[in-house]
Amino acid sequence: MVRLEFRVEGKPPKKIRGKSLWTAESQVGLVRELRKEAFNARQSLAIEVLDGEVSLEVNIFVPESNNDPKRPELFVGDLDNLISGICESVQKPHPRYVYISEDSACGKSILYNDDSQVVSIHALKNVLTNLESAFYRVSIESK
Repeated sequence: MVRLEFRVEGKPPKKIRGKSLWTAESQVGLVRELRKEAFNARQSLAIEVLDGEVSLEVNIFVPESNNDPKRPELFVGDLDNLISGICESVQKPHPRYVYISEDSACGKSILYNDDSQVVSIHALKNVLTNLESAFYRVSIESK
């Protein structure tokens, strides 16, 4: 069993209805940052891409000012869309992503080959009044 944990500054990428997060202009930088931190965490433990079933734990921390859906320019997103964005971002990317990627694992899987390997998810979106900017923590464990 392998357990990997990492933190990412900023908001997570989110799945947007009708658009690929791999090419959505608003998501590319967020995908890139997540992939960079996940890749670095994996490298620090000297492990390969996880095979088989995995469990995911995600804790998202957002300032209260970023949790109002009536202000879309600030809104971080709904928890289900954020989790989908995280799950999709660390698998093998869409081929079009290769052309816009600057990450060190361009075109490759970061944590697992396909998000169908995720069999368990525990996720929380924590809205805090005294927080300046969003961040999130991801833990993944192989079964």
